[in-house]
Amino acid sequence: MRPAAILRDEARPRRAPPHGLALLGVGLLAGGLSACGCGDETACTVPLGQYHAFGPEGWDGRGRLPVVVSAHGYGGDAAVVYERDALRRAFSRAGVLWVVPEGVDGTWNVPGTPGSGRDEAVFLRQVLDDAAAQFGADPERAALGGFSLGGSLAHGVGCLDPAPYSHLLPVSGTFWDPSPTSCRSGLPVRHTHGTADETWPLEGRRFDDTWAQGTVDDARAAWVATGGCTVGPVEVEEDGQTCAVWSGCATGEVWVCLHDGGHRYLDDEAPRQLRWLEEQGFFG
Repeated sequence: MRPAAILRDEARPRRAPPHGLALLGVGLLAGGLSACGCGDETACTVPLGQYHAFGPEGWDGRGRLPVVVSAHGYGGDAAVVYERDALRRAFSRAGVLWVVPEGVDGTWNVPGTPGSGRDEAVFLRQVLDDAAAQFGADPERAALGGFSLGGSLAHGVGCLDPAPYSHLLPVSGTFWDPSPTSCRSGLPVRHTHGTADETWPLEGRRFDDTWAQGTVDDARAAWVATGGCTVGPVEVEEDGQTCAVWSGCATGEVWVCLHDGGHRYLDDEAPRQLRWLEEQGFFG
């Protein structure tokens, strides 16, 4: 079995957005995203692929916007992510440019998997560069996140090519084996996972002699080691989630936040991520 096949429950049939949803969270004033010819449901194209971009409601196109990148899970597409009303509202209200990249045939080329064949680190750099040129994305404030295989993408690209990113926000996906013991540079990381996750268990899972999901502990250890964190773990209760926090790091704190659910990106995850980003100095 191809390792990503077990993740197909992340996908759902595409649906037409409800009336008016195309306007939600998208700046439509002069100079906003609509003036650029792409963004929102109209994909923007870079040499290696496509992405969607959503600006804050009422944004006038002036100044630099912090960026949150959200990668979809295996078998899904960008629409699976951006059609979630709760996410769009949260990122719009926070004043960020929300970027949703498109995988290749529903998958990502993550180290340790068969992958799509595309160099995802180069693709995501192209996306960030294009978003900066077209929509005023701030290259100094770019958080890379994703769900399941998209979360694994955030870990993998953040580890191998951390320079374009200021923070990582992976959910329900880590490295694939062999997990690295350290990365090229540390980053502030908030990893969220369900303790009842059977699709990507906390302890990982082996599919055959070749493919295996990594563990949450191994991913955390790599980021703690890279950052040289000296304090932790300290337990923080966060209204339904319990977070283990490592601090005293040269490159920002490492958080592992657990909830008692399964393989899900919870509706309140985006507000939690945004609060964490604010605490970590993401918004300046």
